[in-house]
Amino acid sequence: MLKHNDETGSMSESCLRLYEDMIAQYLTIGFSVVWKKRDACSMGDSSDIKWSYFKLRLSSNWEYPIPSFAEMKPMVLYRPFDPTFPFVDFMYKSKEGDLVAIQVTRSRSPTTEVLLNDFEAFLAKV
Repeated sequence: MLKHNDETGSMSESCLRLYEDMIAQYLTIGFSVVWKKRDACSMGDSSDIKWSYFKLRLSSNWEYPIPSFAEMKPMVLYRPFDPTFPFVDFMYKSKEGDLVAIQVTRSRSPTTEVLLNDFEAFLAKV
């Protein structure tokens, strides 16, 4: 169904929200899931994209409002409920104190272009 949805554009907002709900549940309720990730790279540098596998379990799911980075608790999944929240679908503060941004996608494309304005808006909100 999701593959067909991607091709036709039908129900895209509803399906995306359901897909994000499922990802949030898998990140927080302790299923044994292996995730695939890659570090963001600058434009024009996508030829060296390296994917890696990892396991991650976050302690809980916090929707809205998103606290400032200083007020975030480590290993809690923060999820903006506002669909216009810039740049990310989820975020969490690592045990080491880094902000990890997660973009959920069903796209087969290995690259996504992010506008600098969106990234700056995201940083201003956290």
